[in-house]
Formats: sequence, C-alpha cells, structure tokens
Amino acid sequence: MTRLKTIGLALCAGLILASCGSDKSASTLDVLKGIPASIKARRTPPPPISAAQIAQALQSTNKPVALFQLENRRNAQVLLSEVERNGEYQTFGNQARQAVVMRDGMITASRGLGGDLMSTEEDELLYMIQSRAGGNVSYVQRFLTPEYKTKEVIYHCSVRPGAGGHTPLGRATMPTSSVGVSCQAAGEASFENSYYVAGDGTIVSGRQWMGETLGYLDTQLLRY
Repeated sequence: MTRLKTIGLALCAGLILASCGSDKSASTLDVLKGIPASIKARRTPPPPISAAQIAQALQSTNKPVALFQLENRRNAQVLLSEVERNGEYQTFGNQARQAVVMRDGMITASRGLGGDLMSTEEDELLYMIQSRAGGNVSYVQRFLTPEYKTKEVIYHCSVRPGAGGHTPLGRATMPTSSVGVSCQAAGEASFENSYYVAGDGTIVSGRQWMGETLGYLDTQLLRY
C-alpha cells in the first residue's frame, strides 16, 4: 500500500469516526489534527535492544548469542542464539524462524529475513580477512529470485588490513584488527564491508553486505 493510500484511508476513517461518534465534543477538525501524529507514529523506528535485554539474553542461555541490525529496515535489531553447529558453521536463530548462518563470524546464509542470502563461496575472502592480509580475491553470493531461480553473483574483491583496536564482546571488550573489503561485479551494486577480527581469527563484529534486498547487516557476536 502506498503512502498516499494509507493517508487516504486514515482520512476516511477519521471522518467516519467524527460523524458517527456519540461524543459531539470532538469535532471533525480535532480528529483530522490527530491523523498526522498517528501516521508518524507508524513510521517510528523500533527502539534499539537495550543493555538490559542483552544481559538477560546472555544469562538465559550458555550458548553463543549474536546481535544483528538491518540498516535498510530502520536499523531493526534482533538477538539470535545458536541453534545448530556444523563444523565451522554456526546457525543463529529464534522462534520466529529467522536464522543467520556464520562461519567464524562471516555470514554465509540467511533464512526468514526476506530476500535471503542462500549460500556463498567465501573460502578465499575469509582466509584473507583472517590473515589480515591485503590482496584481491573472488567472492560468490547466491540468491533465490521471485521466480524461484538461483541468481549467482561473482564479485571481485579488494582486501585492506587496517588498524587494531578494541571491540565490544557482550559486557566486555577484546583486542581486534580491522579489515576493509571492497567488492564489485558486472551489473551489480558494489559494496564496502568492514570486519573486526579477534586474535583467533573470529570476526566478532562487522558490516556485511546481504544483497540488494536486505542491504547491510551489522553483526556483533556477544558470545561465541
């Protein structure tokens, strides 16, 4: 539904309520004045997950927990805990059947988010990031189209090691090294990812491209 249709329906509803209500003290003008505020309230971004909610999530389970934020969906946040581990791959999920699959902190797939990343070929890129080395590598992402066909995008990526620092991990911080990645593919949107890598090679925080539908997903491992 377009924004104009939404406003039109709201105006109609307001006029009906004003004309049919038994309380004549509220005039039609009063009702109309309140409509912009109600429309604005619907567009208000959801509140961010609080430190108290994060602490509660960590206390409620001994499993790994991660925080994800979708930038192009008004920075909507979700806390997911590990529901499956298969070798190097961890699946973080919730009861809403939303899931993100990660390999040492790099996203390799998602489900239930809409426009999901189906799979990747990340070996070369992940090795460069974990090695904190500069260079050029290939990287593949696959998506399921509305016609239920697999779309494969082959990117050519440049990896740039950055400076060291400290990154939040749950209620603590840990030393990390930053790594920037620039990727391009013919006919596709280019993107810039950033990763913060712990001493053991785990990407504990980052900004990762999930395709044109999902955009960037900010990731933070709270426990791994």
